[in-house]
Order: sequence, then structure tokens, then C-alpha cells
Amino acid sequence: MGKMLMLASVPSMIGAFNMDNIALLMDKGYEIHVACDFKDRSVWSDEKVKDLILELKKRGISCHQIDFTRSVSNLKRHRKAYGQTRALLKKEQFDFIHCHAPIASIIARYAAHKENCKVIYTCHGFHFYQGAPIQNWIFYPIEKYFSGYTDILVTINDGDYQIAKNRFHAKKVVKIPGVGLDNEAVHNRFIPKEEKRRELGIPKDAFVILSVGNLYHVKNQDVIIKAVAKIHDKGIYYLIAGEGEKKEEYQKMIHGYGMEDRIRLIGFRDDISELCYASDVFAHPSKREGLGMAPLEAMAAGLPILTSNVGGINSYSVSGKTGYKYAPDDVWGFAHGIQKLKNHPGLRKKMGKYNIKVAKEFDISVARRKMSEVYDMIQADADGM
Repeated sequence: MGKMLMLASVPSMIGAFNMDNIALLMDKGYEIHVACDFKDRSVWSDEKVKDLILELKKRGISCHQIDFTRSVSNLKRHRKAYGQTRALLKKEQFDFIHCHAPIASIIARYAAHKENCKVIYTCHGFHFYQGAPIQNWIFYPIEKYFSGYTDILVTINDGDYQIAKNRFHAKKVVKIPGVGLDNEAVHNRFIPKEEKRRELGIPKDAFVILSVGNLYHVKNQDVIIKAVAKIHDKGIYYLIAGEGEKKEEYQKMIHGYGMEDRIRLIGFRDDISELCYASDVFAHPSKREGLGMAPLEAMAAGLPILTSNVGGINSYSVSGKTGYKYAPDDVWGFAHGIQKLKNHPGLRKKMGKYNIKVAKEFDISVARRKMSEVYDMIQADADGM
């Protein structure tokens, strides 16, 4: 078919969000190359990065090191990454590139413009949105300017789609349901609640809240820790799956509340669906979110959700129907939501049934179909150059 480049800032963006796109492109017959900062360890460990590289090479995919940085002010690294990206485009003569992550995508789009290469840019959530902190809007004019170097701009929530379509300059703007949720896989991982709780060492009659996400400031898990602490109910347990820079801070906070037995940092997990089936409620209080696949997975497993009211979360989180949502810093609001759901099991069941239906709207089959159409569009444009 042709040759394309999948580009992102860090390996986790490739491994966690683009392996299905890569499989789709392989089915279409493309020669695929991947570029990112494979040296980055801010999200993934050495072992996970090595496993990703081995998997890519096993599939016959060429890997390229680009020294991206997510630090806005590191201009020296940005210049180096731009030079590396442009040299790669010049050497390989790709039909198109598909880029991800704001800074890496700015560099890639400018390099592609200079080398006359077609570009798809997937925005995984603009930093600016209604209700965002004023400082986040500094990214607005930058994204608007570089949208002029974008052939297809892919958005994953309603708010971003409207901004891109009505205010930006990309040749085409489309919306897809994120990377898509494999509802069938979630249902196939069903496990009886009591069985999983025995494995986790949690009482069968406990009320269990689950959060999944990197332990970073933006994921905001500390607001749920504080909410649980305010309730003073020894029957409430809170599991946080993920790793990140806030781990030590959260451990100290939990120790300070004297709740090490009930609030647990359980690290990176590959059994998220099973954890959902062991839980009663899913909490996702993120300060910024393009869409949020973790809450959707919980919804597919039949859990009510407690979320913040920002960004792409609003595409599916409806207070009173899917669960409850609050401002990201509303500790008392989240505490009230936890208590209400704990005290009304019938309401939890009703919301859970509703959420199973909602999750199907974000199924991976929908995402695959729409991304297939995007790849066909960009190839048609490349062939017409």
C-alpha cells in the first residue's frame, strides 16, 4: 500500500493507545515506522519499553529514536527533535505521518510541512476547554496556528471537536470515541466479586471504590483520599491502580490519616476489568481528560462512576444517570456521592445497567471503522499530490 510513520513523544503513547491503529495499518498493507523518545522512563519502566520494542520489531516495524521532551521551555531539545524528525522524513519519504501529543505533534507537523508530507494529528484532549484554568489557554493560539499544517485533525470528545471544527484551520476535522473500548473483552474477564476480594484481602461486605490512572497531579486521586477520610466509615475501601511521581506523597497522606489498611496503592495492574468486578464504584476525579478510557471500562463492567466535570468526561458522565460528577477539587461533593452510592445499592444497580449500554457507544469497533476511514482519506490525499 505505502509507507507511514506513527509518531509520539513517549513509548507509552504508542503501546497504550496505538497498537490497534498499527494492526489496522498492517491489515491495509502499510510499511510502518514508529518514532518516539524510547529513552523516556517517565511513565513506563525499562522492562515495558523493551517489551514494546521487541513487539514492534517482531511485527516488522522499524523503530526510530527522536529526543522529544514534554518540557515546554527546553528549546534546545525541541530544536534537536525537529532536526531528527525532518531528517527521518527526508530519508524515508513517508506517504503520511500520524502524530500524537501536543509538543511532539507541533514539531512533527512543522517538519512535515517543510518536507511536503501529509499529516494526521490525534488530539487526546486540548489543554484548553470551558472551565479550564486561564493559563491553559496559552496553548490555544499555538494549536490554532499549527492546525494550518494539519491535513486531518482527529478529536476524541465533543468539546474539542467543536473548537477544532469552528475555530481551527485543519483541512478535515473528525471525531472518534478515543482508542475504543473492547466491551467484549471486559465482559469476558468477569469474575465473582467475592473471589477477587479474597485475592486482594478485602472483606466481602466492604464498600470498594476503585481508581485507575497514573499517580500524577492531573489525575487528582488525592481528592478521593481526602473524601474517604472525611466520611469516617471503616467499611469503605479505596484501591488506586497506577504508578507515578505522586506515589510517595499519597503514601504519606494515607499514613497521616491512619488508613493504610483501607486505602491501598496497588501499582500497575493488568487485571483492571477484574478489579472493576470486585468494586462497587469507580472514581475518576481528573483535572483534565481528553476522554478517559478507564471510567468507560468500569461502566462496561456495570459500575456507577464518580467523576470530575471537565473535558471529555462530560461526553458520557451524566450526574444522576451514570453516577455523580463534581468540580475536581470538591472534596465534600465526592464524599457526598460516595455516601449516597454506598447507602443505596438499588441505585448503584440501576446506574450500572445504564452504564453498560452507554459503554457500547464507545466500542472499539466504532473507533476502528472511523480510523480506517481516516487512513483511507489521508492516503487518497497523498496519492493525489
